Amino acid sequence: MLRRYLPATAFVISVVIVDTGACGERPREVSYEFRYTAQVPDLPKSASHVDLWIPVPSDSQGQKVNSINVVRPSGGQVRTEPQYQNRIFHKRFLGPFNKASPPAAELVFDVLRTESVIPEAKALRANGHAGKPNALDVYLRPNRLIPISGKVSQIAASLDLPKNDPLRVGRRLYDYLIDTMDYDWKAKGAGRGDVLWACDSKRGDCTDYHSTFIALCRS
Repeated sequence: MLRRYLPATAFVISVVIVDTGACGERPREVSYEFRYTAQVPDLPKSASHVDLWIPVPSDSQGQKVNSINVVRPSGGQVRTEPQYQNRIFHKRFLGPFNKASPPAAELVFDVLRTESVIPEAKALRANGHAGKPNALDVYLRPNRLIPISGKVSQIAASLDLPKNDPLRVGRRLYDYLIDTMDYDWKAKGAGRGDVLWACDSKRGDCTDYHSTFIALCRS
């Protein structure tokens, strides 16, 4: 059985400012159109089918998805997973496959972004403590692939992170990843978001970068 995991590539191809929020009285709004495209080339002749998944944005604080347009292919479904309520487009392609026209998909999303004010972030900046609301606990705890102790906490401690300034902390962690890791989606072990593997190999794809950044933030 062949399994191949491909990242869907997103391009912001237009940006329209809807409301600038005069004098700060109203939150600013910006309208985006996102175009996601993905294809699966060079399939072996023995491949009987290919499953393709593409992430789909969801409504959230500060974000409204006004439309989802599946440009290609016909069919497929947008599903919602139960734990985090993330949405994903899924399409199964059946073989045999033609090299000239590999399985591919293109989705367009019309998204309205509204400036968000996060009380916890303001509290953290003001007094160094934002509390841990129950709703956020799942995003602060370690899990199987994202530990926050041991090697991860040692790296965080070595970076001499500023106190009570989350924006500077985030920038420092970002710079650390860019300076120490190499983007290599072909590396054996890449693409799982395994933080300990990424810390040891100092390489990986976007999933490995994201997981390592999240682990350092949580620690």
